[in-house]
Amino acid sequence: MSRMHWKMELNNLCQTTGARETWDLQVVGPEHQQVWYATVYINGVQCGYGTGSSKRAAQESASQQAYHTLTNARR
Repeated sequence: MSRMHWKMELNNLCQTTGARETWDLQVVGPEHQQVWYATVYINGVQCGYGTGSSKRAAQESASQQAYHTLTNARR
């Protein structure tokens, strides 16, 4: 089974619907033990939040949450 690329899926959904996606990214901790925090906003409304040991992991987590929030709201 292939792995979903949630950030790409969210981006595609936003392009299809005309929604605007913005990010707030923060990193804390020493370089060898960083924790990334990602918050994604769709049209100014927080729709997803994620953490991870890399920027990409945090964004993927937040994107997955936002994607499910948006697709469930459209039903």
